[in-house]
Amino acid sequence: MVELRSLVSLQLLALGITGSLPNGIRSLVHLRDFSVQQLQLTGELPAELGDLPELRTIDVSYNHWAQAGGGGRIPREWCKLRQLTHLTFSIADITGQQGICGIAQCSSMLCR
Repeated sequence: MVELRSLVSLQLLALGITGSLPNGIRSLVHLRDFSVQQLQLTGELPAELGDLPELRTIDVSYNHWAQAGGGGRIPREWCKLRQLTHLTFSIADITGQQGICGIAQCSSMLCR
């Protein structure tokens, strides 16, 4: 992912991708939109998204984050996202709401 430093939008939808996300997301320093929907992803939600100062949208819907020992918890690091306006984790196997903390600036938060 190092070669994609100028990427502003990462949207992966129903591509049959399974497993966990690779390391290196924090190198996408200009990323504004992060959407990984219907991918059968498991494991930890990517805490390193909290290191992306321009991130405005996160959608991790329709995955299985709580499986494979991931716990499915919203990382506390996401509290640093001061530009975040949309957070969606519909049917995403999220357990608890730890980490939502100061994400009150979101104009849209969908949790089903």
